[in-house]
Amino acid sequence: MLLIARTDSESGKLLSSNVDVVDHEFILGTTRRGCVSLAQALADAEARGATGAEVDRLEQDWMQDHPICTFSQG
Repeated sequence: MLLIARTDSESGKLLSSNVDVVDHEFILGTTRRGCVSLAQALADAEARGATGAEVDRLEQDWMQDHPICTFSQG
């Protein structure tokens, strides 16, 4: 048997597409304009060699600064 799934192994935070309408009720994001996405902020931090603790803190700070809603609410 071969099982293929689109998933983020740790969480569903890093979905790269919203093309599948079935996923919309599960997609969380921000409607804040002009900001760097969480995925980009984390990638930039990792690229510059941030520690795990720094990446965790960056994610927590980003989540506090960006109001989150579901795809359909947005």
